[in-house]
Amino acid sequence: MHRPMKNPHDPDEEEQRRKEYSSLLTGLGYSELQGHCDPAKNESSPPSNYPELILLWQHAEGIVLPDKGKTAEGLRGGVPQESLTLQRSEFSRRLAKFIVAAEIQTTVEYLTKLCRNWDPEPTKDGAVLD
Repeated sequence: MHRPMKNPHDPDEEEQRRKEYSSLLTGLGYSELQGHCDPAKNESSPPSNYPELILLWQHAEGIVLPDKGKTAEGLRGGVPQESLTLQRSEFSRRLAKFIVAAEIQTTVEYLTKLCRNWDPEPTKDGAVLD
């Protein structure tokens, strides 16, 4: 899903990506995302469909920029599997914050500051479930 584009900001390539993302999201068994998976370009501000938000986030992160000839296999070759998992988790976390910030019409920075006020202090024993 997070791969470089041949021509970033090319309308045809972006349309294809939105269709791919829509297909992935609608293929989920059950999801709160189901109602917002239209692959069409979304001109509202902020966009209200997830394929468009994912594409905007990828542009903001520089993920879809050309990779200067490096192959995906070459990039993975010297990276331990744990690092790839951590990177994917971090991408997922940042994408989720981007989408939530867009939905509540604020910035990711403000949302991050707001969330800090609600983060529970870590405990020595971990979480306690009642």
